[in-house]
Amino acid sequence: MHIFNTFIAILLYTFSTLAYASSVEHSLLKRFPASKLFSTNHLYHAELPLPADSVSYRDSKEDDEGYYSEKLLTVSGELTTFVHDFSKQHTSEYLYKEFLESLTDSNFEVLYKCEAEDCGDITGWKLFLSEHVFGSELSQKYILSRRQDSDGKHWLVQFYAIDLDGEPRTVLRFIEVDSVPELDIVFSNDIEGAPNFSAFKALPQEIAPIYFEFDKADLTEQSRFTIGSMADEILKSRATKILITGYADKNGPSWYNKLLATRRAETLRDALRQYPELSALDISTYGYGEVDKENVVSPDSMQRRANVFFR
Repeated sequence: MHIFNTFIAILLYTFSTLAYASSVEHSLLKRFPASKLFSTNHLYHAELPLPADSVSYRDSKEDDEGYYSEKLLTVSGELTTFVHDFSKQHTSEYLYKEFLESLTDSNFEVLYKCEAEDCGDITGWKLFLSEHVFGSELSQKYILSRRQDSDGKHWLVQFYAIDLDGEPRTVLRFIEVDSVPELDIVFSNDIEGAPNFSAFKALPQEIAPIYFEFDKADLTEQSRFTIGSMADEILKSRATKILITGYADKNGPSWYNKLLATRRAETLRDALRQYPELSALDISTYGYGEVDKENVVSPDSMQRRANVFFR
């Protein structure tokens, strides 16, 4: 697996006149090679038309001439867009496949995807996605996906990749939807939601959760000792399945906190798998973001954590 080591330079989160900026390693791009952030922007409460079919030009003598998609998902929500450029040693095909796997790992449902001519006219995609869409039509790839969280929040993610003079460019758009769209696209309910804790046991209270620094998903020196105690307890229990839940504090946008919480859970998972006796166990992860109903009054430092449950 490739280790993604690129950092998103500036992530803007504004409430009134307050700006929130952070350099982060993006969870959904964790499989990707190094890249350069070409452009980013943020919109609030925007009306967004999202293609769920190929895009083509409709020539008409009436006023409706222009680019259309036969299936168009129109939603209102908070949009963040990232445009990345990659080196010539990679292709849009490679990035497309890696992103599909990342979506699966993060419990997203793919609503629509297309490749090459099946995606339609590049000029249309420029209008629907980003003014920075350029390249070979034969190399273009597109994915529209969604996830609904246990707290009712609904996310849509668009991913578009294309080769530009031999160097792939990607457009990644996150939308936190204001309300679930009622359109002709069926949103199935088979995506894994919040885990069911009824069959799991928590670790003893004396074994603390793994805590993280602000806006970080890296292990601290203290947490490495805690992980050792966790591993010992899991081995003694003869567990066959492990559930790891991640959390974040309330700072930053909800979609970012959700991804940060997921990364924290995945960090703990990877650390536990370093123990040979635990590497073969079934380990699943779930990121709650800042949602933590049991500890709503706890300080931010206690929210930045990952917990382990087992059975």
